[in-house]
Amino acid sequence: MTKEKNYERLEKAIAPYRDILGKASDTVLEQEISSYPIFVLHKKEMELGIPLKNEINTPGDWLVNLSTLEEFSTKQIIEASRVNRFTQVYKNPEEHLCLFVIDEFGANFVFLPRI
Repeated sequence: MTKEKNYERLEKAIAPYRDILGKASDTVLEQEISSYPIFVLHKKEMELGIPLKNEINTPGDWLVNLSTLEEFSTKQIIEASRVNRFTQVYKNPEEHLCLFVIDEFGANFVFLPRI
């Protein structure tokens, strides 16, 4: 399977949960936890962010955690020298969901419209 096909399947898998993800993102913004919420999509348990297991049961064994740019920086997933660059490419969280997808192709950021 190609990387593009995998992302298409992922997008379809999370489509029913966009409202929940949007509400979680809004909570992070409204409570001023961060201006940069990031959803971590992965297939194995990991200690990054807060698991959203009870709210989201995506097909394909995807697990979803809610994190922030600050946690990514603290855990050096994004180097301190690259934080400014990340904030420049980060899309408006009121219009897009920021996903950090960890799969067989590696780890990549994907921005999906919140439609």
